[in-house]
Amino acid sequence: MMSETTSAVRQRLRPKLGTWVSIRCVAPDQAMAADAVEAAFAVFDRVDLHLHPMRSGSDLDAIRTRSGPVEVDGWTYTLLRAAQQLHGLSEGLFDPCVSGEIGDIRFRAPPQVEIVRPVSIDLGGIAKGFAVDRAIDAIRERGCSAGLVNAGGDLRVFGADDFTAWVRTPDAQWPVPLRDAACAVSCTHSGQQPSEHRGFYRRDSARDDDDRALRWAAVVAPSALWADALATYAMVCRTAAERLRFGVVLAHFGARALDAPAESQKNARRVRPG
Repeated sequence: MMSETTSAVRQRLRPKLGTWVSIRCVAPDQAMAADAVEAAFAVFDRVDLHLHPMRSGSDLDAIRTRSGPVEVDGWTYTLLRAAQQLHGLSEGLFDPCVSGEIGDIRFRAPPQVEIVRPVSIDLGGIAKGFAVDRAIDAIRERGCSAGLVNAGGDLRVFGADDFTAWVRTPDAQWPVPLRDAACAVSCTHSGQQPSEHRGFYRRDSARDDDDRALRWAAVVAPSALWADALATYAMVCRTAAERLRFGVVLAHFGARALDAPAESQKNARRVRPG
């Protein structure tokens, strides 16, 4: 649990990015705690403004409808770079493009990108984790000693104490201790995805009833961005070679996949790196 002796604690819950977002922080006084919570929620508004896949005026709408140089928000630029990085590391398996190719987005001096051909891109499997990280940054910058941001299955904590997170999947639920770390869970038919989110990323097989597909994936990582992205990536691994590669990429980011304890696991299909 978070240290709260002689400190002010503030926790709020609001709907953001198509899910419920819970923010909790520990600060020297109530005014600082309240300011930190509001700054953290503002992060989600900024992400929604620029990274909605279809809304007119968003950065992703511009990338979907235009060619040539496009100036985007600095966070959009960072997230697009991260998506391209994971696309490469996964040997193309993590593919957030609905149409077009992620390589058609070229990076110029920040925050400008060059669109070779219009690209329809959905960053729903990575953007929420990014927003959680930026919200944690906002809390830290305002002098808080500990904090938690939980956005519908993407959670990150910081502070001197361990925090017990409950991982919930269709097959099991169990506690996972976290300290200065993030955890993300991806599930088919989770009911937590925004209506415009197209699902998991695999062009050659988008069927949820593929018996090689995972029902869920859970990842712990140093950041929520990579916990979210890697849990999404795990969901599209089918073959032994793909799962082996997934294990290599996990190690690259200092992350680990979680298995449900045997006593609580029913019929989970989980990726086992290596």
